[in-house]
Amino acid sequence: MIKEQITNLFIGRPRSERRLRRFEKMVHPETKFKHDKIIKWAEKLTDKQFSEEEFLNSKDTIVVEGYKLRKKVLTEFKDKYKNLDLRILIHYPGDNVSVAGKSLFTNLSVGLNHLGVKTELMPWNADTRFYLEKFKPNIFMTSDDKCYLDDINWSEVEKYKKTDTLKLGLTASAGEHSNRPIEVRLEFAKKNNVDFYFCYWDEDYVKNTKGYERYFEKGYKIFSVEFGANILEYFPLPNVKKDLDYVFLASTNRKKRPRYHEYMAEIFKKFYGFYDGPGWSITNKETDFKRDKFIYARSKIGLNLHVDNQLESSNELNERTYMLAACGVTQLIDNPMLLPKKFSDDALFSAKDSKEYIELFDYILKNPQIAQKRALKALQEVLKNLTSFHSAEKFIKNLLTL
Repeated sequence: MIKEQITNLFIGRPRSERRLRRFEKMVHPETKFKHDKIIKWAEKLTDKQFSEEEFLNSKDTIVVEGYKLRKKVLTEFKDKYKNLDLRILIHYPGDNVSVAGKSLFTNLSVGLNHLGVKTELMPWNADTRFYLEKFKPNIFMTSDDKCYLDDINWSEVEKYKKTDTLKLGLTASAGEHSNRPIEVRLEFAKKNNVDFYFCYWDEDYVKNTKGYERYFEKGYKIFSVEFGANILEYFPLPNVKKDLDYVFLASTNRKKRPRYHEYMAEIFKKFYGFYDGPGWSITNKETDFKRDKFIYARSKIGLNLHVDNQLESSNELNERTYMLAACGVTQLIDNPMLLPKKFSDDALFSAKDSKEYIELFDYILKNPQIAQKRALKALQEVLKNLTSFHSAEKFIKNLLTL
């Protein structure tokens, strides 16, 4: 089933597909040979519970520090807003629609629930009426994308809004980020009584970017729900040997494929590591976020690349940036414009081009102590300000202004 879904992603793109397969053919043989074994190993450990002693007795400073800081943050945010009258229903996609969408909506839901706000996920192809009547939300969120909108029974939403208090929120897109004209979006909003918009961009970027002013002119608020680390699922693990030179968990995003070749072809060819995600021929199972931290724990370097608009505008860092930092993995990243606003310049290894990216990969492997020092700093910074709890709290405060 997954293979069929992956194949369907590439219909009409034979040249791109052939180039991707050529890329995979030159991958280090040990990476291919051990892929399924690593997946099975991680799946067996998915529900493993580690004791406090295992964390605190670890010889790895990152594991010890990560445990202490994470425990503090979890306690600080636990049920902080449980007395609020908020019930949030979030519509989210399956792997075949958007792994990134599935991840970010899932992590937002987890963050809200931890803060005590009742939140439920409505999956793809679900009965809209059933979820509305069962959960009784007063906030309903989905993406303002045609495939998302087509998956919802809007007549049932309209009926529910007439009998129960419900605020409807859609993602806000404009300019180069939009796949539909802004006026079409606003017409849909008027017809379906949309109450607010939200997006994943940096707040300052939204306020100062042409295109978004049309939302404001129509009286809509746009809430920034930036990515953050879901530290309930992503954290450093004790007693795991770092035997992988690199890890790269990501889909074969067409927008990034040329950069995969440029930045990672040499690394994938020469070094033993692990890669997986929708679109890769090596992938044979659906995404399971619970197993990711075990694979990250085995890696010496977490690879990360951004799409062009993230490199050219100060709009966002991808979610992977925060996940890798939360897991205490030394991160090799490109140079997205928002990076200096979120992390110190000595928290990650950032490369201005593919040549420097490959050079830094080699440098990290040869200098593990320096690499660990940066990984620790990135971990500290993400736990201080950049978790899904921090993002959820800001969102909650914004919802209360409606």
